[in-house]
Amino acid sequence: MIGKQLGLFLSAQDQTDLLERIRNEAGCVLVKRTDTCDYFATEDLRRTGEDWASAFLCRKHDADQVLRQISGPNYVGTHGEVIEFAMPMLEGNRLRRGRFWYSEKYAEGGIFVCKSMEFVEWAKKVFRITKAGLKTVGAGNLIGSEARELSDRSVLLLTDE
Repeated sequence: MIGKQLGLFLSAQDQTDLLERIRNEAGCVLVKRTDTCDYFATEDLRRTGEDWASAFLCRKHDADQVLRQISGPNYVGTHGEVIEFAMPMLEGNRLRRGRFWYSEKYAEGGIFVCKSMEFVEWAKKVFRITKAGLKTVGAGNLIGSEARELSDRSVLLLTDE
């Protein structure tokens, strides 16, 4: 399914700052298969002992429904009114690109089903907030201020792998 995507290079602090800005301006929570999180400090997520390398952003009022959907064995991320968040991963001095991704419609039974206009407008708002708070680097990817500073000083290598 064709969707909208933003490639993201974010340090832990960049990620915390971005997610807080999105929560405050667009009203959202992070959701994964077994949990919902209304706090976004990256270090707090790591302390929970959960693997938050991949999660979903959803509108706060949709969190319970989304959690029930994604907890099911046959959940397909393209069907939910969510933004997938593959979090950037720091491995030594290499920062692997993360991404936000969503689709406006999905195929079911040979036809395209459109997601609600409310969701699409919300997802576009999240993307606008993200673009406004980050700088462009490379082939249209976005980078946070701390990650950019570390990359400019050759402390951090940005990678897609």
